[in-house]
Amino acid sequence: MKMRNKIKTYLKRNKILTNIKDFIRGFDYILFFSAILLVIYGLILINSAIGLKEFSFNFDFSSFFYRQILWSILGLIIFFILLFFNYAWLKKFWWLVYIINLVGLIAVFIIGHVSHGARSWIGWRMLKIEPSEFFKIGIIITLAGFLSRKKEEDVNFFHLFITIFLAGLPIILIILQPDIGTAVIYIGIVIGILYLAGLRKIYLFTLFILGLLSILIIIKFGYVEQYVLNRLLVFLNPNLDPYGIGYTLNQSIIAIGSGGLFGKGLFKGIQTALRFVPEPHTDFIFCILGEELGFVGAVILISLYAIIIFRIIRVGITSKDKFGALICGGIATFLLLQFFINIGVTIGIMPITGLTLPLISYGGSSLITTFFGLGLVESIYLRRFYTP
Repeated sequence: MKMRNKIKTYLKRNKILTNIKDFIRGFDYILFFSAILLVIYGLILINSAIGLKEFSFNFDFSSFFYRQILWSILGLIIFFILLFFNYAWLKKFWWLVYIINLVGLIAVFIIGHVSHGARSWIGWRMLKIEPSEFFKIGIIITLAGFLSRKKEEDVNFFHLFITIFLAGLPIILIILQPDIGTAVIYIGIVIGILYLAGLRKIYLFTLFILGLLSILIIIKFGYVEQYVLNRLLVFLNPNLDPYGIGYTLNQSIIAIGSGGLFGKGLFKGIQTALRFVPEPHTDFIFCILGEELGFVGAVILISLYAIIIFRIIRVGITSKDKFGALICGGIATFLLLQFFINIGVTIGIMPITGLTLPLISYGGSSLITTFFGLGLVESIYLRRFYTP
């Protein structure tokens, strides 16, 4: 009896969820079901992209569609596991999270595989993972853990210096892969968290300029592959080599523009079905939506993302824990930036980056990373009145 009481006391002090009533009362259903709808939306579009059209219980994991179902289930399992543990424990071990993720980024250069010109993957066949994806959450936890320990209202020079050092190492490693798109997301996350932590705006602007200059310097001295430079050239001049390096972007714009208001109908796209847009199930999946579901389909997608980001911001505002608030701010920044850049690429207002559309595009690392982030947000929401 005494042991049972001790266990109950321990669980209560550490804010580990044990009461189903507290779960039902405190769970953010709007955030969760918006994410589920986006995953279903993504599965339908992936189905259209690969021309499957019919669902079968004979799961063929050589198919992107069935792989995505598997990754979705795994992501949901991780999501629910996170709900029952106190997110605040991560504050004590932010340095360990950082080291583990940094080792993963370094391992890419030793045992990594080259895909689409970048050495970003570790693993074999469908079990490949992308460490730079997971470190999006890792860098959020790291910076939130470090900056939430300070007591003063403003971030001083010491905090800024350590933050730049902590973020600078992974950003350099990611640029060298090369993966400029992910590096830009990292820079955005750093600036977003520093702003929420109290860094003055003039310092934020300076940091943003320094980040862009660093990328330009690395490109200038030839540390980036030619295909990355070609993407920048195509962005500046879309008519440059329309049947070569500008082909994908031009076909993407044609596909989206041809959809009109209501689209051509699900599974009736021509540009994507005839493979005019290469690999539309990944970072160009918005082309399928634009062509087959039109402007209305795009509005539905954007609305679901807006709901998710609004709910994350709301969780951060209601949290009395600074660590939790900074995590929410970092995750909202990450999702908003990646959403904006991905769609911006497909309509020609952003250079091609290779970034996925979270919860929609095919990709296990991306899907699990997003669910991990949403699981942290829900964990914070369930403990929103908790002050460590």
